[in-house]
Amino acid sequence: MLTFDEKEHRYEADGITVPSVTQILGEFIRVDIGAGWYVSTFTGQMIKADVFEAAGRMGTAIHDMIHYYLEDDLDVEALSPELMAVLVQFREWQDMFKPEIMHTEKRGYSEKYGFAGTMDLVCKIGRDIWIPDYKSGAYNTAGPQLAAYEKLYQESIDSHSPVKRAVLRLPKDGSKFKWVPMTDRKDWLFFQARKFQYDYLRKGR
Repeated sequence: MLTFDEKEHRYEADGITVPSVTQILGEFIRVDIGAGWYVSTFTGQMIKADVFEAAGRMGTAIHDMIHYYLEDDLDVEALSPELMAVLVQFREWQDMFKPEIMHTEKRGYSEKYGFAGTMDLVCKIGRDIWIPDYKSGAYNTAGPQLAAYEKLYQESIDSHSPVKRAVLRLPKDGSKFKWVPMTDRKDWLFFQARKFQYDYLRKGR
């Protein structure tokens, strides 16, 4: 049984803590120098902590808004102008791609690989099943992230059939959405390498 502690962002499978997809990828770490910074473990890019955390809160608000919208449980009148602008773009994407919604905020656990995660959306577009991930900013590690989600979904339905993956970029300023398919099959190899590193660094703890 998989459970999720939202406050601690912790997954447990049968009472045992398991790492999340984003924890394994570990794209940013916080460094408490001065007011604090977040540093990319891949590029060395530094972002002020208050800016990074504000962007994170906005990203969470966008995810929550779309989830409630798809569940037909969203108070549109209460949305801020910024969120309303994003919702308009999401609706444009719906009108253009006509997705059949299968799951929203679908949590999964891979017993085979030992990680968990939450897929923003699983939908059918035409004859294909897609796993889109909503992004409002950069999406440097979206390929490996979505490759991991693909494995979670395949394991949840006991299938090895490929699932299509894409970033649905919804800019915070309300500008035109971007639909960016992720097609590099090396994405999964990259995630596996990060999982090996994650496990190795925690060996014996």
